Amino acid sequence: MENEFQTKKVFLCHAKEDVDNVKKLYEKLKKNGFSPWLDEIDILPGQNWNYEIQKAINSSDFIIICLSEISVDKIGYVNKEIKWALERQDEMPHSSIFLIPVKFDECELPDLLSTFQSVNFFIKGGFDRLLKSLEHQTGKISTKKNKNIAKVPSSGNELLNTLWNSFDEDLQDAISLAYNHSKRKGKNIIKTKYLFSAIKKLKPSVLNVLFTILPEESIQNDIEENISKENILLKESPLFSNCIEESLKKVSKKANPYRKISTRDVFIDISKFGKGGSVSRLRSYGINPDKIDQIVNQLGWEVLKRDIS
Repeated sequence: MENEFQTKKVFLCHAKEDVDNVKKLYEKLKKNGFSPWLDEIDILPGQNWNYEIQKAINSSDFIIICLSEISVDKIGYVNKEIKWALERQDEMPHSSIFLIPVKFDECELPDLLSTFQSVNFFIKGGFDRLLKSLEHQTGKISTKKNKNIAKVPSSGNELLNTLWNSFDEDLQDAISLAYNHSKRKGKNIIKTKYLFSAIKKLKPSVLNVLFTILPEESIQNDIEENISKENILLKESPLFSNCIEESLKKVSKKANPYRKISTRDVFIDISKFGKGGSVSRLRSYGINPDKIDQIVNQLGWEVLKRDIS
């Protein structure tokens, strides 16, 4: 097992009060051939704490969120780490196992993590169950390394070229703005949080009422003031978060020449079915799928709905 798993880095996010249990987990992972990363052990004296934590999160194959009644009630750096982890989760395919909540006692999962299946480390067989998840996903990683982000085929941007004319003008503007913001940051991925921020900034008329209902802080304001919504992405090869690509594919099946896909359709679909930091942020403000359906019904909206199999 060592040769197969030893390069798989596992980031351990925890509160200092849980460090004894976390070190036990660290040793168990190490004995089973994984490479656990723990701040008390892996950050050297004099290194920048924030920088090293974010670097470790961005380079990890798995992130384990260690939880207890103490840490769940704790406000501060642990929540910041969880939000960074959720941003990475937002780029992962839905079927991937990446972020795993591990409970050290009978604590409640925080709202930010409510969409993830947890494992009880404190019961018999708990670690074996965790190990099963890691080994299951490790098999996928070994054959699909660096495919965490769904890529639009570079030959003509097939997805965009196929669907672009079925988007209404507001959705075209939002996607373009999100992409241009990403380019400004030196990247070419349209993350879900960029698209949500772009929609919030542009405030298309079809969503004006919704933004008066949603809590102001439930959607981030990431887009800088001087970012253009000029359409350049059709000439380039952008990457999409899996949330966006899946939503566009699912929703587009319900579009027709008389009914284009709108920002409302995509925003509602991702908010209901997406995973990752942006959707977890909505959940933390009480915006769950039932609440979204309630708002849609209350406003009398007709939205394109994906088939649920």
